[in-house]
Amino acid sequence: MSRAPYKIDRLATIVVAILMLALGLVLLDWRYHLVLHGYPKQISLGSLAIWADTSWWAWAFAAITLLLGVLGLWWLLAHLRRNTIKATKMPQSGPQGTITMDTSSLANAIAQTLQDAGPFSSVAANATQDGRATTVLVNAYPDQQTDGPSIIQAIQEMRAHLRSAFPDHGVSARVLIARPRGSGKSSASARVR
Repeated sequence: MSRAPYKIDRLATIVVAILMLALGLVLLDWRYHLVLHGYPKQISLGSLAIWADTSWWAWAFAAITLLLGVLGLWWLLAHLRRNTIKATKMPQSGPQGTITMDTSSLANAIAQTLQDAGPFSSVAANATQDGRATTVLVNAYPDQQTDGPSIIQAIQEMRAHLRSAFPDHGVSARVLIARPRGSGKSSASARVR
């Protein structure tokens, strides 16, 4: 999520909280006359009741409702988490310059490293950003005849390559081993416990 929705969220939360608090205090004072005593016994809506009987009221209400609906939809879409990122700023950046990393190339390199090191029919990866940490999500599909130790060894080799390239732990990988493609339903004896 970009920083703009965060700022709008904070501002909207503060404004709504202040308005709700003020309305609550006014209603309490109206009921118990704690501060002011000049409140009327009944609250009048004034010309709002007259406006509701006019022909343009329904159209204005519909337009405002549509505008609020579009605003709410934009708000929801702005909060969708972006699954992949194209580049990220490296922690080694400083006043002398900014170092950026092409995360799609990194994800492809990690997938290729795992594909070369292990018995996988296919490997796919993409990078996500969570704060300052970059995580590469890897989906690996092992061959039909592969065994557990060879998968573990391939993942450890990939992890060693990643640690040698990023010793500050700024990049991590999460590997999901899926059922081999074309294997159909797994039998009870093939389940990993």
